[in-house]
Parts: sequence; structure tokens; C-alpha cells
Amino acid sequence: MRFGLPTLIAALLLAGSAAAQPAPRPAAIYKGLGLQGGEIPLPPEVEARQKSLIEAALSGLQAQRPGTHDVYVMTAGLWSDHVFESEATGAAAILTERYGAQGRTLVLSTNFAPSGKGLPAATPEHLIGSFNKVGALMDKDEDLFVLFMTSHGGQNAGIALRDRERMDYTLSPANLRSALDKAGVRKRVVIVAACYSGQFVQAFRDDPNTILLTAASKDRPSFGCQPERDWTYFGDAFFNRALRAGGGLVPAFQRARKQIAAWEAADGELASNPQIYVGAEAAKLLALVEQNIPPAKPVDMAATRPPPATP
Repeated sequence: MRFGLPTLIAALLLAGSAAAQPAPRPAAIYKGLGLQGGEIPLPPEVEARQKSLIEAALSGLQAQRPGTHDVYVMTAGLWSDHVFESEATGAAAILTERYGAQGRTLVLSTNFAPSGKGLPAATPEHLIGSFNKVGALMDKDEDLFVLFMTSHGGQNAGIALRDRERMDYTLSPANLRSALDKAGVRKRVVIVAACYSGQFVQAFRDDPNTILLTAASKDRPSFGCQPERDWTYFGDAFFNRALRAGGGLVPAFQRARKQIAAWEAADGELASNPQIYVGAEAAKLLALVEQNIPPAKPVDMAATRPPPATP
């Protein structure tokens, strides 16, 4: 899932007169995420609706329960194609059921305009606000945050936040870690589905409080991101198949990794080589969270073969 450097916003702004084109938002607004790129503001009525949606979503999050290892789940489709919204929504449902995160789950999507699903937009403001809200609710030692982001990725760049011709940013691995640290989200599982997403492992590798799973190594593309699909290869194998079968999250990742390699080999593609890093402290908490999850059931992972996919 690859993307080029942001150029569309600049082209749009140069195409018309200053009176015809609204000014882009100042990048300084998003210094908390260290984003590169820009955007054109939403129409006032859409802005107002989005403000209402994110406020309702954040205010609806339930408080942490002392003595219980609560799990907060956040998923975000960061590119305005159906596949990323579908994957974010599907992953949220699976993670929420698996970890009993009802009332503690957020779903954001940049495909909000045509979808009519009432999801808060995956904008920089909403990402920062969501991180901060979860960080304020969590017990830093007792609770776990599971973050899943799905989009296109750029080599040596990060992951894209793209809303058609309106918004185009790149979020780097280092800046994601900084944003989570500043929000006080301490023990976390970060899952990134994008081309070259192995670069996120490098940013968290020295953090014992993080488990990091990616759809590809830092120098490989991943597959299955055609707009009309419901899942990418990674999302299908990991969430839709391996996690549904039960058992621990890390063993599910290893099963999914083998399945993805088999699909890619059948397509004649270079293996995406999904990556994993497991911090010791996060692993201890995950073991406590998963202690009552049933063992994995035997599943024929190849029973429903997805159609061949290109990056």
C-alpha cells in the first residue's frame, strides 16, 4: 500500500485565485503529531457535524474500573477508500468482542463524507483528541490501549492521512510514539497495516511497554488495498481469520503471517514480511488480559482464498 509525497493540496491551492480557494489550515495546529502536508478546511456544516460526532464518541467512553485490566480500542482508516474504513470497522468489532471493550472503543475514518455511517473523521485533531482522552481515562499500569491504523504507506516516510483532494498528511513513526507518550497512553499494542510499515517497529523497539505489529517490513509493500475490497491481506488474515479463531494475539499474528506469505506466493508477489516487536512489560499485561481467552480453534486459513491483489 504505497503513496507518493503530498502534492495535490498545493496544486489545488495554486489552481485558483485566493478568493476562490480557502486557505489551508496552519500546520502548527498539528505540531503534536509532527505531520507533514496540509489540508483545506471542511465546509462549516460538515465541520459542525464532525465536531458533534467526535465529542459524542469521546464523551461516551467509559471510565477505567479499578482492579480490572480494561482494554481501550481505537481503530482508524486513514485513507478515504472503502477498504480502509471497512477494515477499521471490522477490526474494531473483533477487538471489542475479544477484549470486552464495549464502551471503550473508538472508530475513525477519512471515508466519512460519502459513507453516511456517522463515524468521526480521522483528522489530526481527532487523533490527538482521542489519544488524550484515552490517556486520561486509563490506569497507566493496569489498562491496555490497542491502536490499529490502516492506510497507504511511504518508504522512509510513515503512514498517510488522506481525504481525497482535501487533506493530505504523513504521520511518521517517531511522531506517533511522541503523541502517545505525551497523551499518557503507557501500555499499548500498536498495529499498522500499510506498505513499509516495518519502519514503525524501529521507532518503538526500545520501549518495553509496547507491542508493535505491522503488515510489512520497512522495505516491502503489502497487498490487498484495492478500494473495493473489505479487507487488505493483512487485515483478512490477522483480524478476520486468525483472531476470530481464538488464542493469544501474538500466536494469531504468527499464524496470519504464514497465511499472508502463502497468498503472496500464489500471486507471485515478493513477500511483505510482516514484523513484530514485543516489549516485556506490555507482554506481561497482555497475558493477564488474555488469560480467559479460549485456545485457538483449528481453522483452514486457505478455505476462502482472496482474489489476487496488487499494491
